[in-house]
This record gives sequence, C-alpha cells and structure tokens, in this order.
Amino acid sequence: MILSFESKLEKSLAQERFKRAGLGGVESSWASVNEVRDVIGRYVKLANIKLVNAVTRAIDPRIRKSIELNLDAVLADSDDMLKAMNPKKVKPTAPSLLKYEGDPPDPDVSGLKVHVRAAKGIDDKDFAKIDDVVFYYLNGNAQPAMIDAVTKAYRLGMKTGFMSEMKVPDKKAASLSLGDIDNWEGSTRFIKRLKEAGVSDEYAFAAQWAKENAMTSIAIYDENGQRAGKAYETIMKMFRDQVAYTLSRGEDISKLRTRLIFPEKWTDVEGHQHDLAEKLSPDELRQYTVAHLNRDWDRLAFDQMQRAFQAGRLTMWSATGFPVYVRFVRVRNRGKQCDHCKAWQGTKLRVFRSYEEFQQSPHYGGSDVVIDDPKAKIATWPGKNNDDRPYRDQWVAAPAHPHCNCDYVMA
Repeated sequence: MILSFESKLEKSLAQERFKRAGLGGVESSWASVNEVRDVIGRYVKLANIKLVNAVTRAIDPRIRKSIELNLDAVLADSDDMLKAMNPKKVKPTAPSLLKYEGDPPDPDVSGLKVHVRAAKGIDDKDFAKIDDVVFYYLNGNAQPAMIDAVTKAYRLGMKTGFMSEMKVPDKKAASLSLGDIDNWEGSTRFIKRLKEAGVSDEYAFAAQWAKENAMTSIAIYDENGQRAGKAYETIMKMFRDQVAYTLSRGEDISKLRTRLIFPEKWTDVEGHQHDLAEKLSPDELRQYTVAHLNRDWDRLAFDQMQRAFQAGRLTMWSATGFPVYVRFVRVRNRGKQCDHCKAWQGTKLRVFRSYEEFQQSPHYGGSDVVIDDPKAKIATWPGKNNDDRPYRDQWVAAPAHPHCNCDYVMA
C-alpha cells in the first residue's frame, strides 16, 4: 500500500505518526477500560485501512510523480506500529476478548470497478458503488465489534460501581485488569444485587444498552430501511469529496489513499474544539466533531468505551432509589485539559436513572439544572453527553468531549 505526500516534511511527519502508533494519546484512568479500548481500537483501525485500500484499488489511477511512503514497509520496520495495528499481537487478559485477536476480514469488493473521468470527476453511479462497500463493511464488521466492546465497558462500569459501594477504593479498582475485575471475589454479591434489582442477565442488560445508546454512530438501517449512522454518512461524504478533489488535481491513487488514511490533513481535526468555537457556527462545529470522532478510530474507541463505562457506574449507583451524588474529577493528569473540564473539577452532581426520570422529578429546573436540593445544582444520568451541543453550551458530563479523561466518583 503506497501513500504519497507533497513534501518530505509531510512524509516524515506521517512516518513518525505511524511509528508512534496513534494509540499513545489519552488513556482512561481505568486499566480494564483501556484493555477493551486498545483491542477494539486496533481492530477497527486496521479495518479502516483495509477499507481504504479496497476502495482505492477499484478506482482507475491517475499518474502523478510524488514523494511516496510504503506503508507495508513502515509496518514491518516498526515493532510498535505492528503491535498497535495488528490485533494478532494483542494478548488480552480475559478470554472474552479473544474473539478480536484475528484481523478483520477484507471487504467484499467483487464486481466493484469505478471508472473515473478526470475532466468530469465521477458520477453518482460510481459513487453508489463506493457507498455500498463503505456501508456493508462498517455495518458487517465495525458495528458488531464495537457493540460487543461497548457491552464489555458498560459491564465494567456496573461492576466497578458496585465496588465503590462496597468501599473498594477507586484507585485500587482502577489498577485492576479486565480479568481481575471479572474474577473479583465480590462478583457473587454483585450478581445477587442485580437480581434483586430485577436484572436477570447482566450481559443481555449491557448489550441492550449498547445497541440503544452507543452504536448508531457506525452504520445501520434506520426504521425506514434507509442507511444511516454518523460514521457511514461522514465517511461516505468524505470519500466522495476526496475522490473528486484528487481527480480534479490530476493526482494518483496513492495521494488519495493518503488523504483517506490521514483525514486530519483534510479536515484539520487535530485542533482543539474550543479553539474553533468562536470561528465556527454550532452546526459547523457539530460537523467538525462528527468527522473528528468517526474518522479517528482510536478516538472513537476511547470515547465510546469511556462513555459506556461511566454509564454503567451511574446505572449501578442510581439503582438504589435513594439520592446519590457524584463528583466530576480528573483522576489521571495527562495531556491537555479543556477550559470547561478545568472549571468543572470537583463539581457535585445528583444522579438520576435517566433524563426522563429527572424531568419528571420535583428537582427538574430545565436543561440539567437541579432545584430544591441543598447538595447539588446539576444532574447527570447514564448516557449524558455533549454530542450535539456547541462548546459554549456544553453540559457537565464524563466524558465531556472526545479524548476526555475525566471521571465520576461517588461523593
């Protein structure tokens, strides 16, 4: 797989990024969550490279001299990159993760041949063929893997939430692996507590939450039988734009692959959202967030795992029926922290089972404002997020934004 760049500097930066593997950024405070996140991040990131390669192979190339980088050679030369991108090298500590040790299957591109016309770009019929490959690959491979991973993260949240109730220090629980938590001596009491709450199968309960709350961002058929999903819509549009742009400049397929593998060169997604808040409209900022979140698989994996994990903890804590409070804290002090998260440190929130329960309570003051409670002025609930909220109007929520490493702890 050949990638091409306009300058030697751009090429060297790409090589360095691959060698750093892209997985060494923000980490969760919880070792068990990182296990799930790393496995699914590697799996879908490798799947994305296969998808890009499959689509570009089906397009007639336009020849242009450029500075090239052999991706296969980079992978072979870098142990770190090989470890990061090849799930076969991953050695998870729990049997429940073994199903992702194999590589994602190659996309089915039988019969796909897109004939490009340099002067006119490509027409809708050609685009439709590319859209087919994108949708079926995301729906058939990335979607099931992500749902399974979110299910695991949600279960971890429930179990560590119960650990907090049993007075196990969060610092100690955060150091436990997935296997350690599954084998925790208090698991029997945890299952008993769930049954008392009417939850007969924790796996089914977590999987249902994953399907309803976490995974519409990949690729699905909606209630009308139409293709939908943030990732599908974003990648589909990005493929179309980048193919047309590459052809209009008379460039070759290796240049197109480069743009698809490095979408941040195209969308400027490496910036921080709050730096752009005053420059973009709310809709532009939302589109920027969607493109950022769904084209960087490691970031998507981190955000989804952390969100599901925190939702599992809130679900467990709110199940008692008694008033429960948490604090918004940054447990692991790594990387940059946005201005909102800095201001929110130590904020106390009242936990509700759902937003609907909060709205029907006497404490609902509009939005996420709590009234008539001397202990907290803000509410939270499982699944609270800032997906469609502009930066200036964000809610206090963990995670607050992509690659946020703030947590909820019991107050």
